[in-house]
Amino acid sequence: MNTERKYNEYYEGEGLAFGEAPSPELSLLLKRKPHRGKALDLGAGDGRNSLYLAQLGFLVTAVDVSEVGLDKLKRAARKRKVEDRIETLEADVRKLSLPRKEFDLIVAETVFDHIPAEEIESLFQRTAGWLRRSGSVYIKVHTVDDPGNNDDKRVASELAPMVKYYFKRNELLSMVLDRLHITWYSEQGETDTTHGETHQHVFAKIWAQDEPLLNEESGSGAGKTT
Repeated sequence: MNTERKYNEYYEGEGLAFGEAPSPELSLLLKRKPHRGKALDLGAGDGRNSLYLAQLGFLVTAVDVSEVGLDKLKRAARKRKVEDRIETLEADVRKLSLPRKEFDLIVAETVFDHIPAEEIESLFQRTAGWLRRSGSVYIKVHTVDDPGNNDDKRVASELAPMVKYYFKRNELLSMVLDRLHITWYSEQGETDTTHGETHQHVFAKIWAQDEPLLNEESGSGAGKTT
């Protein structure tokens, strides 16, 4: 079964597949540091984060490989009266071509872990390049400590077979640190009740910016900060 078909089948159910509420971390981070402008939602699925961003006032480009998921997103956007703020793009993120310095915010929730390991660095470099100066990115991935990686079916997600790569401890941190300024990072376990049976996850999550330090602008050449 190809990737598009697997995701199309998953999004055929009633309601939004991962619930109506946005990612809790994304919501919290945007409350702490509000953003406006253009947002890119990579792996948007049927759109819980895209809908939230549009309701905040962002102009959102929602990208996903699933036509079914994006159709649900468009219907939900019309229901919430934000359809004029969301553009959907059916595409494989690995083949995505977008203008550089285009977005004020990029969300990549469980995207980098759903592509082959050898393609992760290339996608990240292009993602960083799509950020405008002072733009922010939020990334969330499964780690090696996730029950899905250990084949613990008692507590693993039903979607674990779709994860293609489990990040090593601090691997996401190291990857992003080379290119962006990190403002928040976490690796922790959590209970997920948004889909399927109640299950456990261990995620790495990061919030970073394409924003130089003040002493960088003055020519000191200082490095990035955590």
